[in-house]
This record gives sequence, structure tokens and C-alpha cells, in this order.
Amino acid sequence: MSLECPAHYSLRAACDAHGWNQLAPFVWEAESGRLMCAAPLRSGSVDVSLRQSGSRVGVEVLSHRKLKAAERAVLAAMLRRSLDLDRSLDDLLRLSQKHGRDYENLIRGGSGRLLRGLSLWEDAAKTLFTTNCTWGLTLKMARALCSAEFSTATPQGAFPFPDPAAVAQRDAATLKAMMPVGYRAPYLHALAKEFLIDGALGGMETSNDLAASMARAQGLHGFGPYAAHHLLIMAGYFDHLPVDTIVTAFVKRNYRARNVKSFCARKYTSWRPYSWWGYKLDVRVRAAAARKSGKISDVEYQQPIESLRD
Repeated sequence: MSLECPAHYSLRAACDAHGWNQLAPFVWEAESGRLMCAAPLRSGSVDVSLRQSGSRVGVEVLSHRKLKAAERAVLAAMLRRSLDLDRSLDDLLRLSQKHGRDYENLIRGGSGRLLRGLSLWEDAAKTLFTTNCTWGLTLKMARALCSAEFSTATPQGAFPFPDPAAVAQRDAATLKAMMPVGYRAPYLHALAKEFLIDGALGGMETSNDLAASMARAQGLHGFGPYAAHHLLIMAGYFDHLPVDTIVTAFVKRNYRARNVKSFCARKYTSWRPYSWWGYKLDVRVRAAAARKSGKISDVEYQQPIESLRD
């Protein structure tokens, strides 16, 4: 298969935008620029390998059986969502031009889009996995869910992120015993049931209604302000920057701010409604300056934004 890319698209930049490329079922090969994952289809799980070549992303699919046209269309739609191929950067590009050539060059070079799950459900569950824990534990929770306990294997023995029905059919106690979710077990179970009732969460990704989408996200069990804002980012709302330990470390190291939240509200207001991207681009610009001065290496510069510390 082949997927057409929009203007200023970079698979590498999308994968490096945040830590999702490290979470199962994704495998990101930075050196080769290849992204791999397992995807769920009605006829069975398939292996997917993606690599960008010019204005297209080539897709190789390994399946237990030949895919029907309808399944190929479903898979293409999931991949387009995951790779953020349908997002326009026109408004963000205009904003970046107001902030300087360094920011504009980042957008023209492919920044401004991010790797997402193959579904909103996957993004919501993974968001829950990031709350009140280390990144290492988040990795373990994602791996545990992408397993034979919840879905069938691909031809290469990988497992996709399961559909919500596979999770909802286990009660919270069973989920807690099966995977290291801890206190999140009842929240994960409730989230899966929520997606069985309303898989689009009230049209969160299509309504462009920030207030309604925020209310919907905050109504999910286990989703406090940070998780709700993070889920909205995955759904395409970038107006708010959720402040976590990574943001706090970056701001304190680079701006010596005492009240990080109030500083971020002031600093990135000029980027609205793309405040989150304003922060992300700021990190990249400062990382580029650090690389130029020799403070970090080329290898360190290519790490996901969450790993940068300057």
C-alpha cells in the first residue's frame, strides 16, 4: 500500500514528537526511519511496516490471509489517523513565521504533527497509563495489553492494541492481576466500557468543540486535569499545555521560573490555539542551539522530545 503525505510532512518528526513511538505495539527504528506496528482487523491481526519516501509513505502488510478491499480501506484509515496525515499545518505555519525563522523552518521540515494510536481508544488507554507513574511503568502497561491475553498474534508473532471489548470483558480485579496497572484497573475497565457505548466520545475528534470535548474527557473515570488535557491533544486540540515533570524540568532549566504553570500560560499564549506546539517547538529550537554549541550530540538531538534536557 501507499499513503499520500500532505505538505511539510515528516514521518521521523511525527515519531519524535513525543513518546508514543516507544509504546507497544509500535517499534520505531530511528536509523532506518522505519515504523512498525501490529494492527487489528476483522480477519485477524496483521504486521505493518511503514517508511516514508518523498511525498508518500510506503506500507508493507503481512497477513494470515489476503485482505479484502474493505479491510485495506479500514487499515489505510487507521494508519492515516495514526500518522496524522490529514492535519493541515497552514495556521501553525503562519504562527511559526511570527515567532522567527527557526520555528518556521521546523514546521517546513515536518514538525507540527504527532504519532497517535490507531484509534482514540488506544490514545485514551495509553494516556491513563501515563498518570502518576514512571515512563518505565507506562511501557510495561502498554506491553502487557498488547499480548496474547487480549488479541490474536500477527504472522510475525506480534500483538496489536486490543479493542475495548477484549478489555471490558474482564473485571477490574482480573485486569489488575493480569497486568501492572495497579489502581488504574477499575478506570481501565470503565474506559473500555465507555468506548463500547460511544467509540467517538461524542465526536471529540470531529466536533471542534473544545468546551464539550474537555467536559467529555474530564468525565472519564481516572482522568484528572492533566490526563484530560493530554487526551485532547491526541484528539487534535493544542490550546493547552499540560504541565508534567518533563515540562517542569525544561522550564526550570531554561527559564529559571518558579511557578511553572503560570510561566507557561504567559510564555506560550502567543501560540494559541497551538500552545502545546509552541512549547514543543521551543524545546527543539533550544536543542538545536545546544547541538550547535556542542552541549548535546547529534544522537541526543534525534531522541524524542521527552528525552531532551537542555
